[in-house]
Amino acid sequence: MNLLKHLEQKAKLSESLYVSYDELTEWPTEQIEEAKQQGCLVQTDDAEGIICCQCPKHCWKDVEIRQKDGHSVGVYFCEDEDCAGLIEIELERLQQWIIEKKKLFQLGYGKTGHHRKEQTRKQKQKGEILQLQAALLKHHGFDSDTFSYEPATQEQLKQLLGWSQPKVHRVMKAIFGSNPMNAYKRQCRTKAIPGFLKINDDGGYSIEAIYESTDE
Repeated sequence: MNLLKHLEQKAKLSESLYVSYDELTEWPTEQIEEAKQQGCLVQTDDAEGIICCQCPKHCWKDVEIRQKDGHSVGVYFCEDEDCAGLIEIELERLQQWIIEKKKLFQLGYGKTGHHRKEQTRKQKQKGEILQLQAALLKHHGFDSDTFSYEPATQEQLKQLLGWSQPKVHRVMKAIFGSNPMNAYKRQCRTKAIPGFLKINDDGGYSIEAIYESTDE
């Protein structure tokens, strides 16, 4: 695994997108420079502390900055019985970088997860459209001898579906386009709604198609 792949995994699995100076020292210099040049690692404000590696506990320690022999150093206190005492570190160990997930994606890392999420989103949207179409089917009476051209209100659709009004509007927009309620009412007013609902421009499912499929 190279550093960029490691950063991808860290971005997926960890709540933190920060990478410490100590963590980077475990990787080859050329890979670190590549990640920085590609914009995948961007230096940010110094950390306020470090993970102490004096003992197996690996505790987080806040670091205090002091002056020593004319220059600044970092110090913290370790309470471990074997390592107890004041520990001095170079301030460069407080440096940290943040992982730029968008840059990783542009380089091809993390696309599988993104693609899976996009597929899930599209499947969910399709399911919502089918539910709304079924509600319109019920309202207009596709299952009765008399078809009604009276448009349903958002409130009626909200009650039929158990959705919030913003969700009704969003899914109506996916079917009828911008200004969905006006477009829907226009289809009802011109009595074109049966044909409009029967076949979509993209060849997808329609209300009649759904209704007919339930008769099989």
